[in-house]
Amino acid sequence: MTLQIDFLPFANDATSPNVVSQATWAAQAAGGYVQYGFSSGLAASNACNKAWRQSSVMTAALANLMGNTLNQNVLDSGGASSVSTLQTQLTNTIQALALISQPAFIPQGRLTPTTTTPVIVADAISATSIFYTPYEGNSVPVYNGTSFLNLTFASDLALTLTSALTASSIVDVFAINASGSPALAWGPAWSVVTPGSCARGTGAGTTALARLNGLWTNANTMTLYNGATTFTGVPVNQATYLGSLAVDGTAGQVSCTVGYGQGRKFGVWNAYHRQPIILSAGDNTASWTGSGALRMMNGASGNSAQIFCGLPEEWTAATQYNKIAGSASATFVFGVGLNSSSSIQGQSGAKSLPASNYNTLDEIWSYASFTPMLGVNMLNMLENNSSGATSYGTSGNNVLTVAYRG
Repeated sequence: MTLQIDFLPFANDATSPNVVSQATWAAQAAGGYVQYGFSSGLAASNACNKAWRQSSVMTAALANLMGNTLNQNVLDSGGASSVSTLQTQLTNTIQALALISQPAFIPQGRLTPTTTTPVIVADAISATSIFYTPYEGNSVPVYNGTSFLNLTFASDLALTLTSALTASSIVDVFAINASGSPALAWGPAWSVVTPGSCARGTGAGTTALARLNGLWTNANTMTLYNGATTFTGVPVNQATYLGSLAVDGTAGQVSCTVGYGQGRKFGVWNAYHRQPIILSAGDNTASWTGSGALRMMNGASGNSAQIFCGLPEEWTAATQYNKIAGSASATFVFGVGLNSSSSIQGQSGAKSLPASNYNTLDEIWSYASFTPMLGVNMLNMLENNSSGATSYGTSGNNVLTVAYRG
């Protein structure tokens, strides 16, 4: 964006301006026209030009400071409204420069699918807007090519999702400087979104990240989007990474589930001010019998929880609880599969009932923990129960609890 600054210096040629010398001007500082002004009648043009230049140069310097700080045009449009506009720009410049003088903050808001709610406690299904809501404050730092500028936002920043967000894709969310105010935008889709092997990609056209003064920014020049608005050619480091979105199976939609059920996921991940995310997956079927082979619980592909991290920095803990009933010599094995329906990770829960003197109802627990992983990963509820052995469903009898931060 090329700024328009209407306030220009007068008689400011560097080599031969028609102005009196500084020494002559200074000599009139006491008892001359610098002190009393020009007398009635004709005044020397070079003296008048010197007076006009001294005022216009400072006006131009102030206008350029305002324009460059706010990334806004500074216009000489005339009328009372121009005075109020310039006053607002001057006030905003002073405030911005006061923030600049401080070290760069970390981004102070949180990405959320529910407006004005930085930490949600209810399901948000098929959201088509994401919001950046004040949390520890209402400032977000954005690099301007020289230093980070702490930009403030008075209320939620909105990110409008569209069908351009491909189904089951992953994108990063950034804050950019849009004419002096922060704006949200999403970047290029990750190059690999296969659970267990996700990657942003590297090089031109990807959403690769780089650290600058401890903050994550864009490593490449990028085109970013917010609804129908396109931000073309955002320079390297001038988009501050805030977090990531895992798009639903429907383009342009993101879901976050906090209640019990199948196919649990939390499609919004925050890089800053991470909070615990708890997923409760399970089968609402009243009961079912084993198949005698390792399989997804109840043979249902939906008995899983998808964990999602934009940076490989978060550990995940998983606990699975199952209530069972069996006959003589029945066997039960339960556990969690990481991106697999054929292999149990961590500590499986197992029980073999004796031929006699066993409890008709029993409980089995299994546990797993996972080192930090990037992108999406599926934690599948697995069972290997003898044929005819009974497992019970619903939230009181069958639940996989997954905990991580984001």
